[in-house]
Amino acid sequence: MNERVSSGSLARSAGAAPEPDDRRATSNMRILWLYASTYPWEVRIEKMVTSLHERGHEVHLLCANHDRRPSLECSHGVVIHRLRRLPAWAGPVQLAVGLPSPFNPLWFCATRALLARQSFNLLVVRDLHVAPAAIAAGHSARVPVVLDLAENWPSLLREWREREGWNLQNALLRHPAGSRIVERLAVARADHVLVVVQEMRDRLVTKLGVDPARISVVMNTPRLLPRESLPAKPRARRQDSLLLAYLGGVHQSLGLDTALHAVANARERGLRVRLRIVGRGKPQQERRLRRLARELGIEEVVEFLGWMPQAQAFGLLSQADVGICPFPPNEHNDTTISNKMFEYMNLGLPVVCSDAKPANRIMEETGAGLVFAAGSVDAMAAAIARFADPAARAACGAAGRRAAEGRYNWETDAAVLEEALLGTAGRRRACASSGDSRTMVDSLR
Repeated sequence: MNERVSSGSLARSAGAAPEPDDRRATSNMRILWLYASTYPWEVRIEKMVTSLHERGHEVHLLCANHDRRPSLECSHGVVIHRLRRLPAWAGPVQLAVGLPSPFNPLWFCATRALLARQSFNLLVVRDLHVAPAAIAAGHSARVPVVLDLAENWPSLLREWREREGWNLQNALLRHPAGSRIVERLAVARADHVLVVVQEMRDRLVTKLGVDPARISVVMNTPRLLPRESLPAKPRARRQDSLLLAYLGGVHQSLGLDTALHAVANARERGLRVRLRIVGRGKPQQERRLRRLARELGIEEVVEFLGWMPQAQAFGLLSQADVGICPFPPNEHNDTTISNKMFEYMNLGLPVVCSDAKPANRIMEETGAGLVFAAGSVDAMAAAIARFADPAARAACGAAGRRAAEGRYNWETDAAVLEEALLGTAGRRRACASSGDSRTMVDSLR
């Protein structure tokens, strides 16, 4: 998976800073990405950094080292810098060292050290809770900072705490109120902000007063599958027989309990419905869902297939009739969106999804599927039943595929990402040329 590179080439990537080149800000950039967890892999970051590398930019990634991997390596053209490995006997200390917290000075020091060694045009930080340290490090080095808000973290932390109850992680690390304070500081001080959906952009503008010009929407869309490589559809099933597919995390907070009840409800209506679940989650969550399937009497028609490589997952999804997105109603689902909906559209599968705001908007815009009231078992079962009609499935599946080809694909979002980063780097260079060299550090004094 990792490319072999010579020690000399890595030394050049990680060694002394070259002479600054002003042309880099308007053509190819050198970008430092900060991710306070282990890498590889994280789907959104992988798409972002490899796309930028493919477009001729030099990308470095600074990340945690919980599993004690090499401190420096190259993967798919991206130079990965990991925090120093501790001896195996150090055990949990390795986790504590890379803790993604605003109070962990290591992230400021590690980021500032890399910025001092090399001439970067831009720093991108993925993790909200290390964003203040990253912004301070970037601005002290006079490097513009872009914040990638891939989640509505305050609402997500609240959902986790409510779902899991008291545990040590929730007590020590998951504080929604503190997260809101960090978010407000970070979006105010970052030079630019990336969000995954229009509704999150609207939230930042209306609730936090962020200038819309400082926000770009880079969605979690997949790379577009060429039509000729789309898996062949299986033979038409009986009209009363449906195979549903779910791709993603396996836990109740994503509405899978509603989906299981809806499958049972649809079968009571006389439909031969089956559900295929591709993905994984915390073991206790999966056990709870398996137990629910048994209690509902649908254990034989629900498959928990676990995680699998993308190609294999797509092969299984392509055999389905309908893709489901049963998001429950909450603030988090109203301000973000997973990539599963776009994966279904990419494959030409019709979609059944809840009326979470982004999903509802996209379904209305594209005609790619049917929407039900979030959390309503009867409404979801009724939507599933409507797709017993092969003509309805074909029409929505084709509409979704057209939308994937026209807008909802990573090739389009990669261009938005590159434009946002080039614009941010270019604006900082223009400010420096005009003599305006104020930084976040200056503004905090």
